[in-house]
Amino acid sequence: MKRTQDRESPGMLILYRILLAAVLLLGIVILCGTLYGLFFRPGGSVPAQTSPAGAESGGPDDRVFTGIGRIRAVTADSPPAAVILSVSFPYDPGDRVFTEELVSRLGDFRSQAVSYLESFSAGELRLKTEPVIKEELLGRYNALLRLGKIDVLYFNDFMIIE
Repeated sequence: MKRTQDRESPGMLILYRILLAAVLLLGIVILCGTLYGLFFRPGGSVPAQTSPAGAESGGPDDRVFTGIGRIRAVTADSPPAAVILSVSFPYDPGDRVFTEELVSRLGDFRSQAVSYLESFSAGELRLKTEPVIKEELLGRYNALLRLGKIDVLYFNDFMIIE
């Protein structure tokens, strides 16, 4: 009895070897990149993204949290006026637990600001000074926080549009 053996054509054999070499090379590149990132990067195995969304760096210990973004609210007037407010504040990037709490409270910060602004008419908001509004918002924000506190608020924008 005679056995027959099917052999691949020489062209297909070369193609398979080239594809195998490419896959092995890609695997080695990924492995080397992973090892480099874990062992040779400053900070060891600490993730590269240490600041939350909306955090800007001015220096090593000088960071401003801008993650709350632009807040739009309407006043209690009839017809209502639009209020636009952008809030930011400094924070310590080394306090990771507090930073995570800030990020998890973004929605609460926004809703507190909106409810505060919507409780006044445009005239009442104009009579309040900016430091008074900052102090009242700061009190509301710090009441939400358990793992730290915000010391000062900055307004990037504060406009009342009628």
